[in-house]
Amino acid sequence: MKKDKVRQNIFKKVPNWCGTLVILVLIMIAFGIANGSFLTVKNVMNILRQVSVTGIIGLGMTMVIVTGGIDLSAGSVLAFAGMLVAILAQGGHPAAAVLVGIAVGTGCGIINGTVISLTGIPPFIMTLGMQLCARGAANLVTGGYPVAGLDDSFRVIGGGSLFKFLPIPVIIYAILAIISFFVLQKTAFGKKIYALGCNESAAHLCGVNVKKVRTLVYTYVGFMTGAAAVIITSRVNAGNASVGLNFEFDAIIGAVIGGSSLAGGSGTIIGTIIGALIVGCLDNGLTLLGISAYYQQILKGMLIVISVIVDTYRNKASQRA
Repeated sequence: MKKDKVRQNIFKKVPNWCGTLVILVLIMIAFGIANGSFLTVKNVMNILRQVSVTGIIGLGMTMVIVTGGIDLSAGSVLAFAGMLVAILAQGGHPAAAVLVGIAVGTGCGIINGTVISLTGIPPFIMTLGMQLCARGAANLVTGGYPVAGLDDSFRVIGGGSLFKFLPIPVIIYAILAIISFFVLQKTAFGKKIYALGCNESAAHLCGVNVKKVRTLVYTYVGFMTGAAAVIITSRVNAGNASVGLNFEFDAIIGAVIGGSSLAGGSGTIIGTIIGALIVGCLDNGLTLLGISAYYQQILKGMLIVISVIVDTYRNKASQRA
C-alpha cells in the first residue's frame, strides 16, 4: 500500500505535458528515419517558422480554453487584420502596419469577450458570428483582391533571421510564450483564469470578477491573433482575404493535444507549445513523404476527436478519484 501511494505521488508530481513531449520525440524520430532531410537544421528551422503563427494564436487560445470557452474567429480575424496590415505596409508605413494589425486583432477580441460576458451568449456562437463578419470584412477591404509588394523593411519581421540562422518569427513566438507562461502560471490573474474554468460560481463567490476575466482572455487571444497577422503578412509579402483558413483549429488542436481540457480548468503554455510542434511536425513530415494535404486534414480531424475523447475519460477518472 505504501509503495502504491509513493508511485501515485511521483506520478502526480510529473507534469501532464511530459507524456506529450515523449510523443513529440517519437514522432520526430519516426519521420527522421523515414526521411533523412526531416531532422536537418534547415528543416527544423522551417518547422519552427511555420508553427510560430498558429503557435502564437495557441498561446491566447490556451487561456480561453482554460476558462471553458473557445474562439472560432481567430483565422478570419487574422485575415482581416492582415489585409489592413498589407495596405499600410504597401504604402510605406511599416510601423503603422504593425500597430494597426495588433489593434484590429485586439479590438475583435474585446468585442468577443464583452458580448459573451454581458449577454451570456455561448462563446461558440459569438465567435462563429465574428468569424463570418471578419472574413466578410477582409474581402470587403479590397473587394477580394490581394495586396502585394510590401515595404522591404516590413518583410524582415516574417522573413528575416537573426545571425542568418534563427528566424525572427520564432524569436517573437518565444518571447510571447514566456510572457504567456508568466501570466498564466505566476500571476493572480492566471489563478483567476483557472478558478473560472474549474467552477464559475465558486470563483464568483471567492471575489473573482468573472466578466472582467472572461473579457480579458478573449482580448488576449485577439492580441495574439493580431501579432500573428503581422508575421504571416510579412512572411508571404502580401495580404490575402483567404489566408488563415482553419488556423483557429490548428491552435485548438495544439492546445488540446498539449493537455488543455475543453471542459475548462486545466491547460499549460508548455503543453500547448509541445502540441503545436506535434501538429507542425506532422504537417511537415507528411509533406516530405509526399502524403496529400487532404489526408493531412483527415488526420487533424482525427487528432482533435481522439484528444477530446482522452480528455473526457481523464476528467471522469479524476472525478471518481
